[in-house]
Amino acid sequence: MLTKPPALIEGPNGLVDAAKLPRVSVQRVFDRIGGEDFLEQEALKDPKWFLEKIWGKIVQPEKIVVEREKSVAELLVELDSKMVNVTPAVEILDANFDPD
Repeated sequence: MLTKPPALIEGPNGLVDAAKLPRVSVQRVFDRIGGEDFLEQEALKDPKWFLEKIWGKIVQPEKIVVEREKSVAELLVELDSKMVNVTPAVEILDANFDPD
């Protein structure tokens, strides 16, 4: 399978993969405005903004793996076997009974 080579462009420090250039540029700006210290100040000013716009989009939730000893079908069969019918038995003598 053939793949296209990355598009290279001339950057300030030599050739740069064009796809990575925006990321590199944003990182440079981030470093120039104060980096993590600046981000911390902004987060303290507006925690809701930080949590919704930054943290919530960057931090990935952990995968939760649930290991089951039995399948749902097996659990349902087990529950059905333990069910007890407590409804009293009623004998219907005449379904068409007319008291008049």
